[in-house]
Amino acid sequence: MIFNRTQVRLLVGALALTLMGIGIVSCGDDDSTGGFQVTPVENESAIGSPAPAFNLKDVDGNDISIEQFRGKLVLIDFWGSWCPPCRREMADLRETYARFKDRDFVMLGISYQDRFDEWKQMIADSSLAWFQAYDPTGATAIRYGSEGAVPYKVFVDEEGNVLDMRVSRHGLSERIETELNK
Repeated sequence: MIFNRTQVRLLVGALALTLMGIGIVSCGDDDSTGGFQVTPVENESAIGSPAPAFNLKDVDGNDISIEQFRGKLVLIDFWGSWCPPCRREMADLRETYARFKDRDFVMLGISYQDRFDEWKQMIADSSLAWFQAYDPTGATAIRYGSEGAVPYKVFVDEEGNVLDMRVSRHGLSERIETELNK
């Protein structure tokens, strides 16, 4: 069977969609893979279950893991510098961080399929003072129940269990206050 150019393009597009459906496809210029990287990932989160472990790097190359925040309420915010809704939320998140940073509360931003230089620039430009971790593939977000959409927020309780998923930014401060006062 001979295919014309349009049919070939459609087949390649269908293959790419299939690969995205079984895992995460990212095209990295700044990694050592030299091209596409496919990482099959599954949602490992459920409310009440232990938060999936991860080991990511911050802007300076230091390790960040969920385990280091044991004993504190954690809000994980998965975001991307390329994501307009994520950018719009940053002012509200700065206010939330300022309000609760001196309590038993941690905010952790995790990149979602971002380029390192653009992610780092967004952190600087937006004055994001809370913990930030780099995950170029987005695998951590998928493991935490995101279906590939950001912004996506998850609460992890003081014992390291998933407290809530798909947390809305609306009423976020009130929700944090309620959880801290339990």
